[in-house]
Amino acid sequence: QVLWFPWCQGFWGPLLLGVLGSPIIGGFGVPPRGVLGSPLWGRGGPGAGPAEYVVRHWRDDAFFGEQYLSGVNPVLLRRCPRLTGVPGRGSWCGGPTVAAQGGRVFVADYALLEGLPTGRIGDEPQFTAAPLCLLWLSPAGRLLPLAIQLLLPHSRYTFHINILARDKLLNPGGIIDQASAIGREGALELVARATAALTYAELCVPDDIERRGVADVPNYHYRDDALEIWGAIESFVEGIVGLYYHEDSDVVDDPELQDWVGEIFTYAVLGNEKSGFPAKLCSRPELVKFLTMIIFRCSAQHAAVNSGQYDFYAWMPNSPGTMRCPPPRSKAGATAESFLATLPSPAATGALLALLSVVSYEAGERVSRGGSPPSPPRDSNCPQCPPRRRLARISRRVQRRNAALPLPYPYLDPAAIENSIAI
Repeated sequence: QVLWFPWCQGFWGPLLLGVLGSPIIGGFGVPPRGVLGSPLWGRGGPGAGPAEYVVRHWRDDAFFGEQYLSGVNPVLLRRCPRLTGVPGRGSWCGGPTVAAQGGRVFVADYALLEGLPTGRIGDEPQFTAAPLCLLWLSPAGRLLPLAIQLLLPHSRYTFHINILARDKLLNPGGIIDQASAIGREGALELVARATAALTYAELCVPDDIERRGVADVPNYHYRDDALEIWGAIESFVEGIVGLYYHEDSDVVDDPELQDWVGEIFTYAVLGNEKSGFPAKLCSRPELVKFLTMIIFRCSAQHAAVNSGQYDFYAWMPNSPGTMRCPPPRSKAGATAESFLATLPSPAATGALLALLSVVSYEAGERVSRGGSPPSPPRDSNCPQCPPRRRLARISRRVQRRNAALPLPYPYLDPAAIENSIAI
């Protein structure tokens, strides 16, 4: 049997749903203001404005739901067609009885976290959860939480970044061990699970939006911006592919191209045919889609999930990295006192903040999406020019929209997207 926590019960959203920097941390009531009522930093840090907004609103239901749409993990939410349960997660005993009529109920499932090994920080055992969160889209267009179900059991600088990650982040005793409940061993297992579950459709923005059933969710800024940028990249790729491959047979007969695609299928998704990844490409449209996916993931998607981390997570209660106590076993145990006892230690919080402050800063020699180092072509008829103009229009639209928002969503403004996965 699973335990349901109605959204208004306790303060447990930050701990149960935010252990690995998920986007869904927010208000379960009001903790003592003397403890959590003021920011722990001054102005001048990365994204100080958004971070201060998080401090003021982290306990608000609407902000909780908004982070699924405009936070740093905006691709988890999916429409829930019925409320009988989720495959592999059991039935929802004692849960909501409302019907998912009109497609207004959505789910965020953290099944990948179930059973991960956890570590110790400062000689204290750490804990995590594998929650399932239900949200409801109100007639006013606001995504609001309903309940949480708990189970109780390119590459410039890329090599350098990878070396640093192995040496400082994922090494035994490194930052992951210092700041995260699951530690290094759990993180490696989580990556393995995610790789096994990865599909081609979830990496292609139009397909991903459709499969998750979120095409008509209002105020979904990630979706709106991502679809436009995907379209701009796709248009650019079509032009370049057309210069070199005049027929589908040209794609089929290119041995180096086919070897490259086959290598990705073999080593990136481990030859998993169920993933939907192509093992070979048979037409120009297939090549255009494959290249568009790679360019988008290595630029825009990286910006969407990386650039806002400090903004949303610097206020620790909005996204704690670990839990010092296990999840409550009864609703009576979800008290303000137990919530405070479960928050990460100052040492763990400091380690996480140090990491976030580094990964959220811009790279030293930044090249934005649509730019090209070191000097752009001067010919106005070059293949790069129309996509640049299209990206510039997208940027202006994003900036106009953001000017009217209490919390802007700037992470997919083409002018702010790094043209790589560099940090």
